[in-house]
Amino acid sequence: MTVPVFPTLGEELIRLQRTKQPAFQDKNVRMAMNYAIDKNAIVNLVFFGTAVVEDSEMPRTKFYKAQTPYTYDLAKAKKLMAASAFPKGFKTSLLISSGDAVESGIATIVKDQLAAIGIDVAIQQVEAGTKFELRGKKDFEMFLATTSADQIDPQIFWYFCCAQGFNLGSAFTDYLSPDHQALFTKVQAEGDPAKRADLFAQMQKVVWDDAAQLYLVFLEAPMGIRSNIKGFVLPPSRHHYLEKVYKTP
Repeated sequence: MTVPVFPTLGEELIRLQRTKQPAFQDKNVRMAMNYAIDKNAIVNLVFFGTAVVEDSEMPRTKFYKAQTPYTYDLAKAKKLMAASAFPKGFKTSLLISSGDAVESGIATIVKDQLAAIGIDVAIQQVEAGTKFELRGKKDFEMFLATTSADQIDPQIFWYFCCAQGFNLGSAFTDYLSPDHQALFTKVQAEGDPAKRADLFAQMQKVVWDDAAQLYLVFLEAPMGIRSNIKGFVLPPSRHHYLEKVYKTP
């Protein structure tokens, strides 16, 4: 039996708290970490093939623009670490939810692979509510995040992820790119769809080239459903709409 798989707007990535861990202010370190993680291993070993390698900070919504993925390249990662301010590596921690098999699986792979470039990751498991409480206090170094876009237009997503808006400090990471901030200011005042598309494309490239976070996978949703249930479709937002669903004998 073939199980249908639906693309979603969800993504898994690791957010880097720059104030808590100064090493994350070094672009060479961030790029090295991205190249050191084998995203295909996460796709296959954690999601059993029901995910795809992430290629943009933005979920696959309106104005999404694919970038060149950070492929697994350990030699390149080691060169970038050697060129960084932390050539001998450093210690850090990864905050995940306890009892979550997906987060645990990702964290185990990330810990193992970052060790190859001298980064010693301690996996910090806490109850899910505590995890988000610590995030709100910026009391973390690395935070495994599952995020999504709920609106067709992604402006609200960019408020959260990468801009200095809503007092969040770029999803609590203290990331700040003057180039991105200037583009974000422009897109808020722009009403022309074509011009907005161009601005969002530029924003994605700036953040991606800056290796702002550790990019992992876009999520897809396998769905098991009885053969006599008709009309159900899983929207990319993963919100369930049941008004057209019916049951046959």
